[in-house]
Amino acid sequence: MTTIDGLATKEGTTRFIERFPAPLETSSYRRFRKLRVSSVGIGTYLGEVSQQDDDGYRESIRGAINYGCNLIDTAIVYRHMRSERVVGEVLKELIDSRKIQRDEVLICSKGGYLPFDGDSAYSSPGDYWRRSFLDSKLLTEEEVERVGHSLSPDFILNQLEKSRENLGLSGIDVYYLHNPEVQLSIVSRQEFNAKLKDAFAVLEEAARAGKIGCYGLATWNGFRLDDTAKNYLSLSEIVDIARSVGGEQHNFGALQLPLNLSKTEAVKLNKQTMPGKPTKISVSSAAAEYRLGIFASAALDQGNLTRYIPPVIKQHFKKLESDTQVAVQFSRSCPAVVAALVGLKTKQHVDEVFGLFKCPPEAPENFVRLFESPEKSIVR
Repeated sequence: MTTIDGLATKEGTTRFIERFPAPLETSSYRRFRKLRVSSVGIGTYLGEVSQQDDDGYRESIRGAINYGCNLIDTAIVYRHMRSERVVGEVLKELIDSRKIQRDEVLICSKGGYLPFDGDSAYSSPGDYWRRSFLDSKLLTEEEVERVGHSLSPDFILNQLEKSRENLGLSGIDVYYLHNPEVQLSIVSRQEFNAKLKDAFAVLEEAARAGKIGCYGLATWNGFRLDDTAKNYLSLSEIVDIARSVGGEQHNFGALQLPLNLSKTEAVKLNKQTMPGKPTKISVSSAAAEYRLGIFASAALDQGNLTRYIPPVIKQHFKKLESDTQVAVQFSRSCPAVVAALVGLKTKQHVDEVFGLFKCPPEAPENFVRLFESPEKSIVR
């Protein structure tokens, strides 16, 4: 695959949204660093390792872009690397046909888990890992066997290069360390912070070289736990680590974590300590203090929120047509959120989700009744 040069830019993302009607421009895009990003992005996590799901994602990515979506999220482990490759194929097709330009879209990927290449000659992940990571001394037996995950700088750099190859891109706009908190199951917090510092150092170098636009953490539990939990992540500690390797102009810029009607800890759980603040605050508030973008993953809670949302919640979203739209509207409207991420593989679901672009996100004050207190909140 020919490599497509460049990264998303302020000029490119502005150019992209100017092709759409003015109401869409003013209501459905958020600022992330210097970019303009659609408040709903397409994810590529779920699905089988099959041609059928490849084709479904191709159609959905094309459809989402036609609606005005300029955010695509993937990872090297998604569907044995097929998701990254499908994203790259569709981008090349749309760029070659001049329907979009590279600098108009934000592409995100992740590394950390040991992947399997479904297109390789190896029949099992174990064989692939041994040849790719153990025989080459990239990883140790302990790293492979205990958690199937590594923050080793050499491994992270290897995975970044493989993702760039899969996507056919010279640069990835946001590159996440994928669920780094799993490392806290096997190492001390001091060791974890040292590992994170080494990983951030190679990502700072990658940003300076134009291989990534910025980096971040894509987490599942780390920011949704009590601060006494072993796998808890402290955002202030993490930002300090970024500053220690990149200075005040470091390139740590994004968090991805679940935030939906079922998983509201990012806005309700006050367990983050901030310098100079006497009380603990939520990770969404802390991210806003540090000017980090939050990308809400699992907006539909892996399909669980596409039906049976209680009327007491739906009454706050009266203009919306379906439970799916209510769920996505909630996630994209939460404070500090840049965008909600939704996995889509059919035209019907693309039409339904991006029909939200006809109306603006909810105003922050409309969430008062949803979040006024843990006891009174109608949101779980």
